Amino acid sequence: MRATVPEAYVGLWRRTLLRAPGKEDTTTRVYWLQTSNWHADIRAPSDRPLLSDYTGLAALSVEEMHALARQQGFAGITEVEGEICRWHRRFDYQPPSGFNDIGRMQFDGPDRLLEYGVEQDYFEIWERVSALARTVGDVRPPTQHDPWTRGGTGSARDRGRRCRTRRPARLRDLVRSSG
Repeated sequence: MRATVPEAYVGLWRRTLLRAPGKEDTTTRVYWLQTSNWHADIRAPSDRPLLSDYTGLAALSVEEMHALARQQGFAGITEVEGEICRWHRRFDYQPPSGFNDIGRMQFDGPDRLLEYGVEQDYFEIWERVSALARTVGDVRPPTQHDPWTRGGTGSARDRGRRCRTRRPARLRDLVRSSG
């Protein structure tokens, strides 16, 4: 796969600010890992309870399931054309939102990136966590026959979705409607 992402973007980034109409967030833990082609993004609200002692969803309370439904995570291919970044989500913890993920990017130094929403009204500040992620190299995405994503010294398994959801829907609404 031909690299489509300039080297300046490659690395591990942490979001320090999200500003959107009626919302300002500096507490959600958001990390974006970018390789020369692929991205992975995880977003966990700061008040999400620790659930490491649980063995399955059946053990969770309704409140704990609602907390899990607020977190986000996605991965896919990134395209950069000039100042415009497009994140094509191939895997997503949440149901589709109905919006494309497109931002106008502006570097404010080598380790600080400003992102302005193109199809949605938002502003984000990203700060590089570590240049170590630059050594990840190309990530091998999962396929129909091999559900493992591999890159550098790490891997992740795509378990797929076993049910179809209404589109677009928010995960928290689906949890709420299930009882």
